[in-house]
Amino acid sequence: MKEAVDVDDIICNKCGKSCKIDIGYGHHNIEAIEVKHTFGYGSDLDMTSYELHLCEECFVEFTKGCKIEPEIRGF
Repeated sequence: MKEAVDVDDIICNKCGKSCKIDIGYGHHNIEAIEVKHTFGYGSDLDMTSYELHLCEECFVEFTKGCKIEPEIRGF
């Protein structure tokens, strides 16, 4: 069984800022988009793995540049 790790912060790969958001009362959330991908056979990046994190602001900017608008759901 893997031991749980308490992550204190994640840094955005694009802007270099913290993804930690203060929610008050001495508590915080980490709002980061995590991307992990290993490219497969036939790709120029075959067997190359990427892992990166984007903060909320950089993720929103990324989605604005999409040719096909992503599906967005709210609660």
